[in-house]
Amino acid sequence: HYALKYLLPIVKPSRIIREIKILRDLNGECNIIPLTGVFQGNGHIVMIMPMRTNHRFSEIYQVCPFNLIRTYMKNLLYALARVHQDNIIHRDVKPSNFVYDFRTGNGSLVDFGLSQSESEIKRAIIYYREKIDRLWKKMEEFSNQKENDSTELINQKTPKRKLGEEGFDDQEKKLSSKKAIFM
Repeated sequence: HYALKYLLPIVKPSRIIREIKILRDLNGECNIIPLTGVFQGNGHIVMIMPMRTNHRFSEIYQVCPFNLIRTYMKNLLYALARVHQDNIIHRDVKPSNFVYDFRTGNGSLVDFGLSQSESEIKRAIIYYREKIDRLWKKMEEFSNQKENDSTELINQKTPKRKLGEEGFDDQEKKLSSKKAIFM
């Protein structure tokens, strides 16, 4: 029996190629699901893998003895060690991506669709760090410009009045010294 994984055309081709290459290179070793074949049909890429019996971890772990949970974790970590040996980061490790049969103790790490090599991740980190640094610099420049604009407004001197010109204070004094008409 085989399991088929249909990859929809909305998935980036580079991601599909990466997943196929990673599974091919890992060669089904050390609790990694083997890739039996790949074909394209009706606009889909289809990956063929052996069908595995799976017990949902969420249903089993509460009733399983500790030694079975330990065996499950040991098998999962064994698979991850193999993946990391090739400098690959899975990036989507969760119970549903580790197909496990509690009766036989056999497990397979599946779904390498988000996986990346360490070098890809490092390049992405550098790219985004540089992008963040540029944005931060722009924000600082904008903030400094706003601060300079505010300082300029504060430092602007009020124009001096010439002798004989009335200012606001003078007009207010005249009004308050006159008797109110409306009283």
